[in-house]
Amino acid sequence: MNQYQFVDLVDAYPTHRRSPKDKCVPEELPALIKVLPGIAILSPNAEEALSLLSIPLPPTPSSIEQAADRLLSYGIGDSRKGWVIIRSGGLGAYVKTLDSRGQWIDAYWSINDSKRIVDVTGD
Repeated sequence: MNQYQFVDLVDAYPTHRRSPKDKCVPEELPALIKVLPGIAILSPNAEEALSLLSIPLPPTPSSIEQAADRLLSYGIGDSRKGWVIIRSGGLGAYVKTLDSRGQWIDAYWSINDSKRIVDVTGD
């Protein structure tokens, strides 16, 4: 399945897309734009989103919000009704659609819990 891995969950419609980190570079943006209409939720982490869009690191709330707006402008989901969720570590996660205001969701774990966190990716 070329450079993207799809997991089909319902009626052979790709509902989950996972990109390797080495594909989150500006040169891969055109390939991503081509598949965005078939993706309901795009959920990169902050570094991946900023890297893909050539937005300077480190991630800040403002740069993450800018990245979400740019990604949505490319047309995520059927009829551009998709969601972008940018996972941002200790900052939490930023969630937005074209039809809704962005919203920050607090991180589940705080810096005080760092000894209890083993693998944040679930892999």
